[in-house]
Amino acid sequence: MFRNRLEAGLLLAAKLKKYKNDPGVVLAIPRGVVPLAYAVAKELGFSVEVILTKKIGHPMHKEYAIGVASLTDFITATTSSTSFDNFCTANGRT
Repeated sequence: MFRNRLEAGLLLAAKLKKYKNDPGVVLAIPRGVVPLAYAVAKELGFSVEVILTKKIGHPMHKEYAIGVASLTDFITATTSSTSFDNFCTANGRT
């Protein structure tokens, strides 16, 4: 566990330090992730973009998220088969 979102962001930034000199942006989803994203972006020298989403709840359990819909023009994918390295490769970054 982490003490707070700042600590989590700093630890995540340390794992991503190989991208520090690359151009990049950190996408942040409101409701808790913005402070974490800010910490990552600050450490890596990236900008932060806030993306607005709406949770898609399971029909039988509304609090169980089965996906999200973007309220902006950003498209994101987070699955067990999606890694940050694959995302970077698909978007022309190594």
